[in-house]
Amino acid sequence: MKRFLILSTLVFALFFLIFLRIIPPFLNNGGGDESPFTIRDGQLYTSFNKETTPFQFIGMNVTSALPGSFPNEVDLGEETYLEWLQLIQELGVTVLRVPDLMPLNFYKALDKFNENRQEPLYLLQGIYMDDVALADGADLQQLEQSYMGKIKKIIDFMYGGAYPGNDLGVSLQKGVNLSSYLIGYSLGMEWANQDVIFSDIMNESYAYEGDYFYTSDSASNVEGLLAKLMDKLVSYEVQRYGIQHLVTVVGSNIEDFLVYKNSQLNAESEKYIGQTTKRNIKPVVDLNEIKPTQKLKSGYFASYYLYPVYSDKMGESIREVITDLQRFHEIPIMIAEYSLPSAKVVYEEMSGQLLGINEREQAEGLVTIYRTLRQLSILGSCLSEWQDRWDRTSFTTVDRVILDRSPYWPNKLTDLQSRGIYTFDASTDYPDHQIDEWKDKNVLSTHDGLTLSVKTDEEGIFFLIQSEEQINNQSSYWIDLDVTPNSGTKSYTEKGLTFEDPVDFVININPNNQSRLLVQRYYHTYEFLKERTNLQIHPDEIKVLPDMDEFTPILIEVKSKAYNQEIKEFEEAIVQEAGRLIEGNANPNSNQFNSLANYYVGDNYIEIKIPWGLLNFSDPTNLKIHDDYYQRFGIHSMSINHLNIGLTVVEADHSSVRLPSEKYRLMPWVNPTYKSRLKLAYTLLQNEFRDK
Repeated sequence: MKRFLILSTLVFALFFLIFLRIIPPFLNNGGGDESPFTIRDGQLYTSFNKETTPFQFIGMNVTSALPGSFPNEVDLGEETYLEWLQLIQELGVTVLRVPDLMPLNFYKALDKFNENRQEPLYLLQGIYMDDVALADGADLQQLEQSYMGKIKKIIDFMYGGAYPGNDLGVSLQKGVNLSSYLIGYSLGMEWANQDVIFSDIMNESYAYEGDYFYTSDSASNVEGLLAKLMDKLVSYEVQRYGIQHLVTVVGSNIEDFLVYKNSQLNAESEKYIGQTTKRNIKPVVDLNEIKPTQKLKSGYFASYYLYPVYSDKMGESIREVITDLQRFHEIPIMIAEYSLPSAKVVYEEMSGQLLGINEREQAEGLVTIYRTLRQLSILGSCLSEWQDRWDRTSFTTVDRVILDRSPYWPNKLTDLQSRGIYTFDASTDYPDHQIDEWKDKNVLSTHDGLTLSVKTDEEGIFFLIQSEEQINNQSSYWIDLDVTPNSGTKSYTEKGLTFEDPVDFVININPNNQSRLLVQRYYHTYEFLKERTNLQIHPDEIKVLPDMDEFTPILIEVKSKAYNQEIKEFEEAIVQEAGRLIEGNANPNSNQFNSLANYYVGDNYIEIKIPWGLLNFSDPTNLKIHDDYYQRFGIHSMSINHLNIGLTVVEADHSSVRLPSEKYRLMPWVNPTYKSRLKLAYTLLQNEFRDK
C-alpha cells in the first residue's frame, strides 16, 4: 500500500508539472520532417499551411538594458517590451534576434503581441557561450556539458517549458509556447582568436559524424565541437517535438577570417600557429568545415558581425568584404549584427580628425550598409541594436571608469553606447537657440554686465555665458575649472591668464573655429597611459609636475597598435583629439540639429555642455574623479564635492574681463533620469525595410 501511494504521488506530480509546463511533454513522434523555415539555393522560405513562400529576413537585435541597468538586471515589464515591439514591427523588421536568453516578460510580451497577428515578429533565439568562464581560463571543450544543458533548457522553454532563469537552474516560472514564431537558433558568439587557439592546443582534434552534421577531415577541434553541439541541438528538438528549426553558428571576426583564408591561398605567406602540424590548429573558426547531412531538412547558415569603418567609401568597402566572404563559403551567410554609432569618439578613416558621426550621418550610413547587403544576396541581416546602451564600455574607456556604475551615466568617450536607433537623452536641456530653461538659481557669478551660470545632468556640466552686449566674434572666452585638489596651475602664461585656484581644465570658445577643452598636462590621462609602464620602472624620467604652467589638447587612442597580417608589419595606434568642441544646435527638435554639438552662440549668450568623461570623472553619480596618476601609477578614484569655476573674456585689443572663481557644489544621484526618442535612422531605415 505504501509503495502504491508513493507511485501514485509521483505520477500525479509528473502530470501536474507537465500541465503547468514546468517540464516539457514526453517525446513527440512527429519524425522531424516538419520544418517551418527552410533554406534552398541560398534563399530562405517559409512552409506554413502547406504553402512554401520566400521569406525576407530583416532583423533587429534586442537586449533588455535601459539606462540605470545592465542587461537582464531589472524587469522592464511587458508594457515596455510591447511598446518596443510595436515600433520595431512598424519599422519593417520581420525577425527579432536575441543574442541570449531574455527576461521572461520579453517572451510574454512577444507572445501577446503576436497573438492573432497575420504577420508576427519571428524570433531567432541566441544561445550565448559562457564568456566569463573563457576569460577565467576554461577552454571550449570544458564548457560542452554545461552549454548543452543550456541549449536543452532553452529549447524546452521555446515549446512552453519552464523559464530557465538567469542562472539556467530549476525554475517554477511557467513559460509561454513560442514555437509558432521561432525561426531558429543561433549558437555562440564572435570567437576570439586566443580562445580558438587555446582550445585546439588543449584538446585533440577529431572528425565528427552525427545524424545531422559532420565535419571534414581537416576540421579543427573547435569546429568538431560546434558540429557536435548543432547535431545534438537538432536531435533533441526532433526527438522531443518532431520539428527542425534553422540553426546557425556565429563565426570569427570577418577580418581575421579573411586574412586566414587568403593566407591559405598564398603559398609564400607565413603560416599561422600550428598549420604545418597534423593537429591543424587554426586561429579562426571555419564554418565550411561543418557539413549538414541529408537529414537536415531546415537549414544551416553562417553568421557574422559587421562593424565597418565610417568613410565616404564605406559601401565599396563592405561590398568587397562580403564578396570575399561569400567566395570562401559553401553555405549561406547572414550578417547577424551591423551598426554605426552616433558618437564623437569614432575613428574616421578619411578625415584624419576626430570629427565623429552625428545622428544624420549614422542614419545615412546605416541605409548605405543595408542597401549594400541587400544587393549582395545574402540570407539576411540584423541591425546590431535597437536601443542605445549606457552600460557599454570600450577599450577607450574601460580603464577610465568605475564599471559597476557605467549604466548610470552616458559616457561620450565611447562609441559603443550609441549604436541603437532608439535613444535616451539625459535631459531636455541642450546647447541651442533658446535659454528659457535657465533659472536665477543657476547663476554662479556676475559682474559688469557679464554672467556665468552652471548646472549639471547625467551627461555632463552646462555653462551659460551671458552678456548685456552682443557676443563679439573677435573675443575669446575662457572658462577655468579646478577639479582635483592634487594638482593644477594658477596661471596660463602662454595665453596671459591667471586664476584664483589651481586649475586643471580650461574651456576656450574662440572665433576661429578652434574651440576646445584643454587639460593641465599633469592631469592628461592619455600621456600618463602612454608612458605608464616605462615611468613605473624609471620614475626619475617623469617630465610633468603637479603645478606646471602648461595646458595641452586632450588626446585619446581611437585605434590600438596592431599587427597587420597582410603586410606583415605593425600599424601604429591612431590618436586623435577628443577635446575639440563643435559649434551647433544640439536640440533634436531643431531643423539645424547636430547631435555632436558642444556649444551654441546666440546674440548675447554662449551655451556650452562638456561631457563628464572629458573632465576625468570615473563615476559622476558618486562624484568620483581620477586621483593623482603618478602617485600610484594607475587610474584610481577619489571623491570630491565641488568644482571651482571662473571666467575670463579676452577682447580683440587684449584687454580682459574676469569673473573670479566660485565654488560650484556637485550633487550625486542614484537612478538616472532620461527621456526616450527615436533617432533619424528609424525614419530612413523604415523607408528601406518596407520597400521590399
